[in-house]
Amino acid sequence: MTTGPRCCLVFLPSTIRRRVALVFGIVAVGLVVGLYWFVHFRTSVVPTGSLGQDDVREIVSAVSRKRWELIRTTATRREFKLLSRFLRARIESVHGETGPNGKAFVACRAGFDPASKVLFHLQCEGTNGWAYERWFVVENRPKQANQGNGGNAAPP
Repeated sequence: MTTGPRCCLVFLPSTIRRRVALVFGIVAVGLVVGLYWFVHFRTSVVPTGSLGQDDVREIVSAVSRKRWELIRTTATRREFKLLSRFLRARIESVHGETGPNGKAFVACRAGFDPASKVLFHLQCEGTNGWAYERWFVVENRPKQANQGNGGNAAPP
């Protein structure tokens, strides 16, 4: 019976073509999503204060290193809400003053929510550059008027 193997060989090229097309489709979608993520979310950093371009570059580098360290830490501790904020954080502005006691604050937009920000505080260490001190997550949710009293509250 030689007809059995011939039937399987006839269908083999089409399944291989389907698998190759599926793999290429998955890779193409992954590349498109990756390029969109890295290109679309790049923002221009707005420096304020007496910071020079070298200081801003150094501060952005220090914040980026710390952000990835925090991503690894929150992933291992399974703190998914913080993890999502650090993953989506994009630097908006750098404010600071140079000098021996210089400080810098970096404001990062935490994804698509304009009310949620991640702030980093750095300290100038003279000729050694900038050192990370602490981070904050700030949520400025608008409060609804007359909350909890049905709108019948007397003015103070």
